[in-house]
Amino acid sequence: MAVPLLAAGSTYAEAAAAAGVSERTIKRRMTDGRFRNDVAAVRADMVRRTSGALTDASVMAVGTLIALLDVAVPPSTRLGAAKAILDAEATYREAGALEERLQLLEGQLEGQAVMAS
Repeated sequence: MAVPLLAAGSTYAEAAAAAGVSERTIKRRMTDGRFRNDVAAVRADMVRRTSGALTDASVMAVGTLIALLDVAVPPSTRLGAAKAILDAEATYREAGALEERLQLLEGQLEGQAVMAS
């Protein structure tokens, strides 16, 4: 029971109380590599699921912003939507470019490692 709580950011004291053990027990368990790995795995899963949910919601959010560009919408609202779209597009474009560069560098490093062995 303590693993998901620790993965979600609970303190040792909070996780211990919820699990019905002492804080000292939680501290001792956190020194065990397998237990720490379990916490890290649950945390990674939480991050993946949250990222997926945010990605799904972002598609809807973009649709909302696009709808706000309609000429029937007040100009100040349209301007805000246009700025938000341009800002997001620049951010995503930059992130995509960085991802491409990172993949290229990783490929080069893998190639060097193969050649060195």
